Amino acid sequence: MHVLYIIDPFVTKDKTSERLETIKSRFPNHEFSTTSLEEYFADSISKRPPNSETHTNGNLEDYVESHSSKLESFLHVLPSATSRIDVLSILRTRAAAQFAKDHNCEGIIWGDNTTKLAEKVLLETAKGRGFALSWHVADGESPYGMAFYYPMQDVLRKELLAHVDLVQPPLRPLITEEAFLPTKAPPSAKNTTIDVLMQQYFESVEEKYPNIVSNVVRTTGKLQLPTVDGQKLCRLCKLPVTDDVLGMNGWGGYQTDVTTLEHTGNLQHELCYGCARSVPQEAVGLLPV
Repeated sequence: MHVLYIIDPFVTKDKTSERLETIKSRFPNHEFSTTSLEEYFADSISKRPPNSETHTNGNLEDYVESHSSKLESFLHVLPSATSRIDVLSILRTRAAAQFAKDHNCEGIIWGDNTTKLAEKVLLETAKGRGFALSWHVADGESPYGMAFYYPMQDVLRKELLAHVDLVQPPLRPLITEEAFLPTKAPPSAKNTTIDVLMQQYFESVEEKYPNIVSNVVRTTGKLQLPTVDGQKLCRLCKLPVTDDVLGMNGWGGYQTDVTTLEHTGNLQHELCYGCARSVPQEAVGLLPV
């Protein structure tokens, strides 16, 4: 097992190093690696063709390139806190998949429990990616060219938190204290995201009605996996979408012929509906390949 630790751009490196060293000492037989979303984003940007169309307005490209952190600058141009969290989540998945390919891994084992997966189901549906729900909860091949596995898909969050103190030696020292606290929304409503609201909802539901949380995941797991071969991929999330549902126009019932839209460059620059909501058109050219 090769354990990948993805550094969040909002977590200090000192805390990351200390936490990782504690985990390494507990599990010395595994191989560990670290990467950061900032590093992945910068590397992906450098792989773009030199003459690729950017679709940016004004000097937005120069604005991003002039900053020390390309990812931080890109997040700054996104319209809301929900958009930023959404993009970071997508980049995290892409970074893990790319790392697995580079290291010839057979698949990726995700640590998402039942409660987390139920959150994802409602989140992705609300964000306009309901067509991709099966890939978020079901074991098997994914559009990222790598098999995804969810071994804890039948374990609730509260069960895991209880488990960490039952085993010997306890696992609690390996886990941040925030994991044991209820999710709190930011003081400002402007910074509250749909992700936080969904976490709060399922944390409360699993206390008295855990079967509801499990049913959300089990029902979604019965959905048939969409076809991947021969379809276009969204430029950001890399999920396969058909021409008629690219960007806002397809989902809004836009009736103009798709071929015409391709020639005019008006297909929301080949973003799925969810990503088109998160990334403004003038920032599409700043996306990694």
